[in-house]
Amino acid sequence: MYKKQQPNGKWKFFEKYQDKQDKWKQVSVTKNSGGREAQSQARTELELKIAEKLSEEIEAEEAPKTINECYAESRKIRQAELAESTYLSETYGLKDFIKKFGQREIISIEPKEMQEYLFSNKYSNTTRHTIALRIGHIFQYAYSMGFTHENIMNRIILPKQKKSAESLAKWKEKFFTMDEMRKFLKSWRSHAVEKDDFKRADFVEFLFLTGLRIGEASGLQWSHVDILKRVIYIQFSWNCNLKKLGPTKNPQSVRYVTLNDRCLEILENFRKDKYGSKFVFVKSNGVQIRNADINTYLKIEGARANLFGKNYKQFSAHMLRHSHITMLAFLGAPQKAVMERVGHMDARITNGVYTHVLPENRQDLQLKLENLNL
Repeated sequence: MYKKQQPNGKWKFFEKYQDKQDKWKQVSVTKNSGGREAQSQARTELELKIAEKLSEEIEAEEAPKTINECYAESRKIRQAELAESTYLSETYGLKDFIKKFGQREIISIEPKEMQEYLFSNKYSNTTRHTIALRIGHIFQYAYSMGFTHENIMNRIILPKQKKSAESLAKWKEKFFTMDEMRKFLKSWRSHAVEKDDFKRADFVEFLFLTGLRIGEASGLQWSHVDILKRVIYIQFSWNCNLKKLGPTKNPQSVRYVTLNDRCLEILENFRKDKYGSKFVFVKSNGVQIRNADINTYLKIEGARANLFGKNYKQFSAHMLRHSHITMLAFLGAPQKAVMERVGHMDARITNGVYTHVLPENRQDLQLKLENLNL
């Protein structure tokens, strides 16, 4: 303890102490004099103040955490382990949950509430599973930190994916066969008027032939193109929300992708009109071709092409990636080679999500059956 006389003649007594985080803090009391009796009183009062401060810290630590508090703490971990675009997508997907439950103490949330919440909105089954997984990260963090006794999301019951004829039909709408893509591009180019119309068609064909994610293609730079070795190096992905280059979706997505003759022709077409840009796929105004642009034109040209069995309203750039991986499976490419080419981290995604039964597969199976003899 030490003391200091104030301008008004009174004496201020100070004492330092360490809080629960081992940080040094200070308390003080003021007395009319600096004598021995005043010092004794000040010491007693300072000890009481320190005890109160430490008690308040303990109470604060033991106070039930809110969903908002657990969410804020868990997001630091999620941000460190996710790609920037994935993190933003996950954050956006939790907005409704945080709005409804953010102020609640996490230990007060019951499994039945979460069950009802997930079924209160007209979510698709896939979306419902995704939201449950994201909420589960918050509760798992709270459980690991001792803020709650369990991760209640482990008790949620969600329906398994129902494989009806309708769902299978929708599934098949999410990719193009080689024949469908030929017809689609032929229709697109027959209606093309401006140079950018042809550029977009070439870009779509390049995605179909390489399986690149749209962000990877938009972020591809000429410095990562090697025409002689017939390869491109995928190191970055263009983040449309932040309008800047960012990391790829996962470490496996940093990769080399080999190119066929047609891909080289497409690159040469874009090289003729670089417009001073370091990026490969740019329009006549020098701006990159991006996701929203391609998704819009896929629907416009899809309506014109009128492909049998396809709903053009569902066309998106990611369909081209689905299609490429499906074609690799049809060509008999080893699973590991497919994963490496498209930058997949989980083999279940390659097998379970993208491998479909193509008409070509049926024809090949029929030929093999014809040659069976007993």
